[in-house]
Amino acid sequence: QVLHLLSAMGRDLAQGSEVYVGDADKQTNNAKEKTFRTAGFAAFLLLGFTLWQSFLSTGNVYGWPSLLNLLRNEGVYSQKCDNRSICAERTVAFNLVFTVGSATNISGAVLCGVLVDSCGPRGGILTGLVLIMIGSLLMGFSDVESEFAWPLAYAFYGLGGMCVHLSSFSLGNAFGRSKGLVISMLVCVFSISALLFQGFDLVYRSGLGRDMILLLHVGLEGLNFCISAWLWPREALPPGTELCWSGCQISSTEKCSSSRSTGMGLKELCRNAFRTALTWKFACFLAFHFSQIFLNRCLMGWMEAVLQWKSDRLSSTGGLDVPFQLSMFNVLQSAAGFIAIPLFASLLARFGHRHAPFCATALLAVLWLAVVPLPWEWTLPILYLLAACHRQMFFSTFFTFISSEYPPQLFATLSGFANVLAGLGTTL
Repeated sequence: QVLHLLSAMGRDLAQGSEVYVGDADKQTNNAKEKTFRTAGFAAFLLLGFTLWQSFLSTGNVYGWPSLLNLLRNEGVYSQKCDNRSICAERTVAFNLVFTVGSATNISGAVLCGVLVDSCGPRGGILTGLVLIMIGSLLMGFSDVESEFAWPLAYAFYGLGGMCVHLSSFSLGNAFGRSKGLVISMLVCVFSISALLFQGFDLVYRSGLGRDMILLLHVGLEGLNFCISAWLWPREALPPGTELCWSGCQISSTEKCSSSRSTGMGLKELCRNAFRTALTWKFACFLAFHFSQIFLNRCLMGWMEAVLQWKSDRLSSTGGLDVPFQLSMFNVLQSAAGFIAIPLFASLLARFGHRHAPFCATALLAVLWLAVVPLPWEWTLPILYLLAACHRQMFFSTFFTFISSEYPPQLFATLSGFANVLAGLGTTL
């Protein structure tokens, strides 16, 4: 009887284990089988809004040339030139504004990452939007002779944009195998958001004042603030997440869960992120990313000299319009990244995130380096497209690898840490 009882208990335990493992496998398979088409209405609604919000908020600081035209026409820093429109002192002051904004966007990534991982994506987005609204208010209503309002406003733009940017990536986990497509779209919109200030400049030339343009931006960001507070979940979205429409809450499988995860404390978060950053895998991953971003920044910095060299080689046929070609190159860096989105998504869906994206990024870099020395004018569109696709590919690979290899609670902190180191490499 005892042996019979133990045998029955063993069968029950085995059945229970099979049920548990089966449920776990079912959840894993559901996460793998979920695609862009089957993510659900709530996920699509949040993605559409996030792309719109990213355009208004994330990479605006890199649209500085268009905003510079607006500020010059408004007479900002004109007191430095003694009735001259352009002088060295004014140029230095404007350069300082952009330097402060871009440096804050890069160096503030760690602070934004810790904030996002501690408070969740909703808290990170709301904080970033508040900072951006403060920046627009300063930019729209400060006195043109103010010395510190303009770099301070641009610092708010840079820090707020990074907070919104890092908070958005966990949404990719709600799309299963199509996560790479979502991340690539967010990276592309970050680049395109630099064109926002181009829109400001066009509206300004049509007759609308600086204060009204920036006030309109504040109103749009205020609307985004309200919608984000309603739509965005409080916790980071882990892999396999399914969004349902009940207040846009997170569910792990079919049912919405109202329970909240406790998450990590700030001290534990920093300790775990620091330990992860010291591993060989993370170090090798950063080395690859640094090599690609260093190559990208160097070639972009040398592009004017490259175009001038090509123009000299083509002097017998009239040369090149270097300013026009340089403008085309800069515009395509923002807009042509769309071409790489389906390429990256298909690579990720078919081969995974560990090998194929890195190989494709390196291949694009090699092709780019091979096309640069070619002197013929017909190679210029190819050069511009390769540069744009390479930039889109290595940033998409960067964020996808971190979101796939490490816990979602550490994603923003690790991304911010890597972004700061990449910024140091960019500065060099």
